Order: sequence, then structure tokens, then C-alpha cells
Amino acid sequence: MAKMSRDGHRQRLKKQFDFGEGANLPDHQLLELLLFYSIPRIDTKPIAYNLINRFGTLENVFKADKDALLDVEGVGENTVALIKLFNSIKIRNNENRNIKAKKISDAGMACKYAKNVLSEYAAERVIIITMRSNNEIIGCHTVSKGCASFSPVDTTELVKQTLNDNASKVIIAHNHPTGNTEPSGNDIEFTLSVISLLRKFNVTVLDHIIVGKDEALSMANVKEYKRYFK
Repeated sequence: MAKMSRDGHRQRLKKQFDFGEGANLPDHQLLELLLFYSIPRIDTKPIAYNLINRFGTLENVFKADKDALLDVEGVGENTVALIKLFNSIKIRNNENRNIKAKKISDAGMACKYAKNVLSEYAAERVIIITMRSNNEIIGCHTVSKGCASFSPVDTTELVKQTLNDNASKVIIAHNHPTGNTEPSGNDIEFTLSVISLLRKFNVTVLDHIIVGKDEALSMANVKEYKRYFK
């Protein structure tokens, strides 16, 4: 009888989604529905609640790392694989929004481009966008991956990617997974050091974009920091 009840609940939830009501389902039910495909014979509702209670939001569930997910009761390797696959697809979809971008002509475009690359990562990472003298985009390279609050940068890699692309200009960008876009002291020091370093190679740093949870900040567009990019 319990099995029939569980199966009936699954069918009702699937029908709600199939009838176009997915957008109206609460977070825990959307997650519960997803878990049907990694946990076929167990009630996934408690597991969905466990995940959201552990990580706080549905978004944070998909950004969580493997070991943290496995610590949650009811979560196994198949569920972790499904969750990480979902997040990888989301990251790829965001990155693909930049495919048609040919030039970056202002701070707004730079912020949008950087958000598409960085907004879904739970750990800090630093990228450089390499450009020609006319602001045409050459490439986008990850030069550092770190933890939730720090990403050590190998400036050798940064210079290597810049010179390999024969870039005249670059934009630096990194994310603050905690959500705050205010530059830290380390961010400011790093910006100044990269500007000084790349100037030796006749490469101009146009901007440093900091991507938060819902927005991005252009340091070159803030009065306090604008003078760095002259």
C-alpha cells in the first residue's frame, strides 16, 4: 500500500509538471521531481527537504560540492552526478550566451559577459577576456580556481594567455560567491599589480569586473577606482 501511495504521488507531481505548472511548484517539489530520476524506489520528498535545509536554497544545492552533498542523508553517487550534471548544463547555457558577443564596448557589456561566465560557480575563479585594439574579443580564459572566498592567481598563466592571444587589451573578472561585489583590499592590490605587469608588455587593462550573486560591478566605472585604468 505504501508503494502505491508513493507511486501515486510521483505520478501526480509529474502530471503537474507536464501540464506546464512546473514554474508554480515550490523549490522542494522541483528538487523532489528531479530526484525521481536518480532515486527510483524511495520517497524523495524528505531528501529534497534535507538538501534545501542543509544548503539554504535550491540554487546552493546545485552549487554544492560532491563531498558536502554526500554528507546529506539519502544522497548517493547517482544523485550527486545528476545534481552536478544539472549545474554543468546551467553553466554551459550561460556561457553560450556569449557566443554572439564580438566586441565589448562599455562597462555594461563587460559586466554582462563576465556574469554569463562566472555567476554559477560556488568557488572563486579569475578569468581574463583578451581583446584586440578595436575591442574585438579574442578569447576568455580561466587563470585561477579557488575556494568560496579566495582564489590565488598565478600571474605567469595570466601573462601567458594574454601573449598567446596577442592581445592589446584585457578585462579581468572574478566572482564573489558570497554575493558582495565591493572590491576587497586584495582585489585592489591584485588589480594594480596586473595593470603594472601587463603594461610592460604594452597591454592595457580596461577593467576589473566583480561578479556577485545578482549583479556585477565594473571597477573602471566607479569613481574611486576609475583612475587605475587611465
